[in-house]
Amino acid sequence: MEAICTRHFPRVVFRSGSKYLWNPITRKALANLPEERVRLQMIDYLMEEAGVSRGRISTEYALSRHGIKGEAGRQRTDVLVFQDQKKEGAVLLPETLIECKARSVSLSESSALQIAKYSQALEVPQLWLTNGHADYWFQKDAASVMAMQRNDSPFYPTKVPVTTLRQTPGYWIDRGFVASHSASGVQNWLDQVLQFFWDEVEEWKSTYLDLSRNPWQSGLSHYYRVVHLDEESDLAIGFVASDEQTSWLVALMNKHQSNVGMIVTNLDDLAAGRVDNTVIYTVNEKRTANLTDHIPLQPFTLKPMIVLNLPGFYESWFRQLLML
Repeated sequence: MEAICTRHFPRVVFRSGSKYLWNPITRKALANLPEERVRLQMIDYLMEEAGVSRGRISTEYALSRHGIKGEAGRQRTDVLVFQDQKKEGAVLLPETLIECKARSVSLSESSALQIAKYSQALEVPQLWLTNGHADYWFQKDAASVMAMQRNDSPFYPTKVPVTTLRQTPGYWIDRGFVASHSASGVQNWLDQVLQFFWDEVEEWKSTYLDLSRNPWQSGLSHYYRVVHLDEESDLAIGFVASDEQTSWLVALMNKHQSNVGMIVTNLDDLAAGRVDNTVIYTVNEKRTANLTDHIPLQPFTLKPMIVLNLPGFYESWFRQLLML
């Protein structure tokens, strides 16, 4: 079944100009790694959408703390949810073990066996396996492990819809889509724009793009929406905070599995009326442009149809640039 956390994004923090993931359970900054992103997506779902309290969630829980010795005791769980404590002073018992894999890792029988091994040691009645794309849920008793079906209710159902969460002040800043030091007008405008851009009704694929080796702009790794244009071409579009100072609108054209063009707009410059707010990169050149000469996206004015038609505007622009 589709992963329940797929519509969530991990929180981020900036330290000395570099972007890190933020674990709200341990309250520590972490390296931005694929498996860690999935783990924090799951935690975001549990805490924000399902309303599971922070005190019930543990990450990197050492099995040795549960009295398990030897090699097994050196293992650590990804996410462990404890029972809701009903009485003061009662012993917290493990309730659900969640094993998280990177999105690039296919869920397999060996993955299921790994989580089952953990559950056997911890005597956890509920098992959850995810890679951010798909979920597998299991109920366990003393005699067997039973896979749950697609139409079964999740262990922790929705209490606050994600669409409501996304309207919370600071939501997009906390998750690295908007810079915390962008002008307040830019922040307020992007809060509205991003509601429509990330509307799940739109059939755009969403994915994390690692641009750390991109020859043009390497600091814009983040979650993007991807549109498949034809058998040869894909278009990725995203709103990204590269640091605490600047918010960007980024479009990347990929042809034959190679990036052939990139259009990067400084949204703070756009809002300030600077005409050289955009940089265009192609294999052969770099030049500046004014976004509004090509796309009628005006700061402080929300036009949902413009936002939802960004793929069409950018496709036309790239085809003119690259003579496709």
